[in-house]
Amino acid sequence: MLYKLLPGLLWLQGYTTHTLKRDVVSGLAIGVMLIPQSMGYAVLAGLPPEFGLYASIFPPLLYALLGTSNKISIGPVALDAILILSGLSVLAEPGSDQYLQLAIELTLLVGLIQFLFGLLRFGFIVNFLSYPVVVGYTSAAAVIIIGSQLQNLTGVHVDSANVLDLCYQLLLNISNWHGITVGISLASLLFIYICKRRMPKVPNALILLVGTMVLSGLFHVGQAGVEVINSVPSGFPAFQFPNLDFDKFGELLPVAFTVALMGFVGTMSICKSQESPKDKRSVQPNQELVALGLANALGAMFRSFPVSASFSRSAALREAGALTQVSAIISSGLIAVTVLFLTP
Repeated sequence: MLYKLLPGLLWLQGYTTHTLKRDVVSGLAIGVMLIPQSMGYAVLAGLPPEFGLYASIFPPLLYALLGTSNKISIGPVALDAILILSGLSVLAEPGSDQYLQLAIELTLLVGLIQFLFGLLRFGFIVNFLSYPVVVGYTSAAAVIIIGSQLQNLTGVHVDSANVLDLCYQLLLNISNWHGITVGISLASLLFIYICKRRMPKVPNALILLVGTMVLSGLFHVGQAGVEVINSVPSGFPAFQFPNLDFDKFGELLPVAFTVALMGFVGTMSICKSQESPKDKRSVQPNQELVALGLANALGAMFRSFPVSASFSRSAALREAGALTQVSAIISSGLIAVTVLFLTP
């Protein structure tokens, strides 16, 4: 009965010190990757950076107990961030108190929808998933994500209707681009590109994060006009059930369904792509819905935003040698230590 309620415990059968060693190493690697990535995805979603850290601590812990896959990394995802921003920005100003409240409500709704679909055994919908649709949707999302960051990369803020209009407006304002911001952006992109080509095992994201923090402090780039994140609150948010705004419920529901469906579709796509005939256990779609749903519902209690499986982190998880979701517990622990002691 315990294994049925908590399928993640099945991976602990025959657990050895060798398995633990690989999980610890991979967990630390993913934790290092998640710290800057989760903050970046939170900002991309129009939320404070700490929301991304919270989303990388609490939901993965619950998924580790309830999930049926040992091959995926649960946490903030760029596609979810874009869906959140596009869906909520028409209801409230990104970054405002109302926007933050709507994001937490959205997280709870996404979790409840996924959990309900899991109980109703709607996992079969993955069998009707069209590969061209997933590829097209993911590729389009990548273009939108790149476009959404162009203003941050150039230091210029313009009004635009879409990505193409944004690029046009930025080119018209090329004389207003902030030189230091553009220089930092290009140097950062070049650093990551070279590291991925020449030194793929080096934690380039962490090195870049720490390096630019040190340089920012030494040279006071904020005073030179570069936008900086001045502070991240220390400690965990209080456990609190979200206050539901039923006046916005009807407008939130379509966004919640979209995020819930795409989160499940993306998670199952990664699970299926990494499955092998030699695997002892196969992924159970209905249980994955339940696990994702409860993970998101828990996240809503701790000021998180919707999470799902990440393509890049799941690939890194396997490359780092992870064998079970114990690695996710290790990475969550590392981020928890960061939130408690390293945010200053």
